[in-house]
Amino acid sequence: MTMRIEILVAVISLGGVVVGSGLTLLGNFIQNRQEKNAQIHKLITEKRVQAYEDILAITKYGALAVGVWENNQFIKYPGIFTDASQYDDWYANFALIAARSSHFIDQHLSYKIYLFNNYLVNLNNRLDNFRDDQKQFRDNRKAQLFGALLYEDFRKLTSDILNAATNFYASGIYTDKFVPAKLEDNTDLPPDFMQLALFSKLPEMREILMGE
Repeated sequence: MTMRIEILVAVISLGGVVVGSGLTLLGNFIQNRQEKNAQIHKLITEKRVQAYEDILAITKYGALAVGVWENNQFIKYPGIFTDASQYDDWYANFALIAARSSHFIDQHLSYKIYLFNNYLVNLNNRLDNFRDDQKQFRDNRKAQLFGALLYEDFRKLTSDILNAATNFYASGIYTDKFVPAKLEDNTDLPPDFMQLALFSKLPEMREILMGE
């Protein structure tokens, strides 16, 4: 009888050790998993912050205005229209940053960038009318006046991007779960998109091109 009790005590003790070890292993597993998830979240957040910072910087630069005197009036235009090199450098950087950042931004910002990209594709086709065989502007002054015609377009489209990007710092940065934005190929344009000067002021564009 005494031996049975001793065996029972030994079994219970061993069971306690096994259970204790199991709980310790489980606790360590959960802790390690939480630490790993925290590290991944920290890394993704850092990448997202950098993506938003890059988008804000390149967009602000594109919206930076300068001016020219024309008929005793000071006319503002986006500084990237100063000459072809400035525009082309900015456009290449914007396209690169937008592509590089696409999987770190939310749906709202992705849509605003999509609209601006759509606009810029059409703008590049218009700018071909101002270029020579070396892809430089034949007349920087005309290109600047063309930029002035589009000044409000740039203000609106870049402001939409900047507002969408800054919303990230108000709420998105605190979200643990993040799903990269996905845009369908048939994403609709807003009703007022074709009312932008690039599409609605064709006579004024022709006047700038043909004017002396």
